[in-house]
Amino acid sequence: MTDSLERLARNQALFREVNERIEDIARSGDGLEFVCECSDPECVSTVKLSLAEYERIRSESTWFFVKSGHVIPEIERVVFVEDGYAVVEKMVGREFAKEADPRTGDPS
Repeated sequence: MTDSLERLARNQALFREVNERIEDIARSGDGLEFVCECSDPECVSTVKLSLAEYERIRSESTWFFVKSGHVIPEIERVVFVEDGYAVVEKMVGREFAKEADPRTGDPS
């Protein structure tokens, strides 16, 4: 994987880690604002998800949610689209996404 593509994969993994902490803090309510998990390190967008939606996405280590319009087809494919966001599956950086998953990967 090239350095720039690896950097994109690392950005998404970082945003996912932030969202794991948001979920830990806010385990109640109808919906939570999570950080967009796109590869853009300057993105500050949020996506509103219920805990059930968040858990469905987290069930796959290679899935990430991104705000509508933030999909990068060169590195990911769209799994499904909801109002305001898409769930994408990593095609480039798959192994890194699995290893960096705080629920299943190496915590270091």
